[in-house]
Amino acid sequence: SKEGVVSPQELDQARTANNAAQAKLDALKKQVDAQRATVALARSNAEQVAMRRSQVVSNQHQQAAAVAQRAKAEVRLAYTELKAPIDGIVDTRAVRIGEVVNPGQPVVTLINPDDLWVRADVEETYIDRVRLGDKLTVRLPSGVEREGTVFYRGADAGFATQRDVSRTKRDIKTFEIRLRVDNSDRRLALGMTAYVLLPLQ
Repeated sequence: SKEGVVSPQELDQARTANNAAQAKLDALKKQVDAQRATVALARSNAEQVAMRRSQVVSNQHQQAAAVAQRAKAEVRLAYTELKAPIDGIVDTRAVRIGEVVNPGQPVVTLINPDDLWVRADVEETYIDRVRLGDKLTVRLPSGVEREGTVFYRGADAGFATQRDVSRTKRDIKTFEIRLRVDNSDRRLALGMTAYVLLPLQ
């Protein structure tokens, strides 16, 4: 298999290896405890003590190897888990359960309903009146209005809202602005239309 790609069979193998490593680790811990107890009781016999200590050391090495094997199995098992960086709403699912994915391949698209913003195109004849941090009114299609804060103002001109076909006057271009709007009531949805009201002064 490719590096970072885990198939259902490899997932089962990883889980089995993890369980086996845990069982072996538990058994070795019991053996170490038993050997230590035996060493304490056999202090009168130097040869027996030396032998028991050797067995304890051997079991400790085996225990360390089992711990390393278990850690490796846990890492492999962790490759099968997907964790989102934010709490959000799943918009699209690119794969289904049981499918094999490649490293970096998109699996789901998440929407953060608490971080929606409104984009508007402002004509160049007005853009110099809009500054970062300005509070503007945003009107939803339902007529509900709420306040939005300008957090982005484009530095490059976009499309022209008024194009002079006769070429006797210049075209009036636009600049993009973005406003962050409170969406705690979840009334805003991705892609919906909104109107930004610009003050006359």
